[in-house]
Amino acid sequence: MARHLIVGEENPDISGMLSAYFAAREYQVQAVDTAPAVLEAAGSTLPSLVILSASLSDADPHDLIHQLRALPRTSHVPIVCLAPLDHYSELLSVLEAGADDCIAKPFDLEELGLRVENAIMRSERENVVDPRSGLPGARLLEDHVQGLSGSGGWTYLDLKIEHFEPFREVHGFVAADQVLQMMPGFLRDAVLAYGSERDYMSHPADDHFVLVTFAPNTGALTADLTNRFNEAVLTHYSFMDREMGYMTVYRGDEEVHVPLMVLTATPVSPEQLFSDSQS
Repeated sequence: MARHLIVGEENPDISGMLSAYFAAREYQVQAVDTAPAVLEAAGSTLPSLVILSASLSDADPHDLIHQLRALPRTSHVPIVCLAPLDHYSELLSVLEAGADDCIAKPFDLEELGLRVENAIMRSERENVVDPRSGLPGARLLEDHVQGLSGSGGWTYLDLKIEHFEPFREVHGFVAADQVLQMMPGFLRDAVLAYGSERDYMSHPADDHFVLVTFAPNTGALTADLTNRFNEAVLTHYSFMDREMGYMTVYRGDEEVHVPLMVLTATPVSPEQLFSDSQS
């Protein structure tokens, strides 16, 4: 999966240098120069990491870090700050505010690149995110849902890719991972159209995704999401499979017809979710 970086830096020379450096290393880079633009980019995309200048003139870096940590979609995302070398106290204070790392300006590009790479790999290694989708895993999902205990107005959507395992068995892990990598984009688009900034996306298990949504019309969101997936997933099959409407799998001498993958969504109310977890 292509890693997505948000760069919050108001100096166009530094911003351009960072964009060019990370783009050459196959990162998707979105450069912005104000605090509101950082928050907007973070809320509308699924960043792997945020590089944040501590000297953005329109924001207190501590407040901005706290806001990023408060957003469901970026609460888990590593933050690497850039701070002037002659402001040592700033280096320490952004770490205290919740940044994962801080590097002094002027900085060495190769060192920054390694720190960014290490922060993302550490997040994946600790199972904070699934490396295929970039979405929070089961542990963070459980913490998030527990934090919503006692509140209402949200729905837990259990999303399952049906017939995923036979597809992986026939086409291999690379092709199967490409299917999983489609899901964050579809989730993001559905949330932008029907949900809210409080919605939380997760990838807790292989063929399972979860969306905790405050959408007023869950049915419209679900229909949009499943329709997008069910249409796009057809491109991962051969023309013959699409025409037949199934994939052929051989179990020894037996020929088995396996339906094509579809996304199913099962809504679970907060009351039912917590009742099940306590039983």
